[in-house]
Amino acid sequence: MTLKELGGVSKFTVIKNEDIEKYLNPIFRRKIRDVIDRIKIGRTVDRKSITNEYIVINIDEPYAPEVIEIMKKYKHWG
Repeated sequence: MTLKELGGVSKFTVIKNEDIEKYLNPIFRRKIRDVIDRIKIGRTVDRKSITNEYIVINIDEPYAPEVIEIMKKYKHWG
């Protein structure tokens, strides 16, 4: 099932750190770090926390529908 089929909206981009190390050469890894650094600078200018931490689940997990229901309850879905 897809995020859209579940009524969700793509709000975040998630890349596993392991995949960055495994699939990207050092030049691309550096470019990703540069992008992250620029975002941190922008967030600092906007007086926002430079690092947010998230809990990420794969929608293919059997417990995903339960998590979605909890998120809906708190208006954090869709």
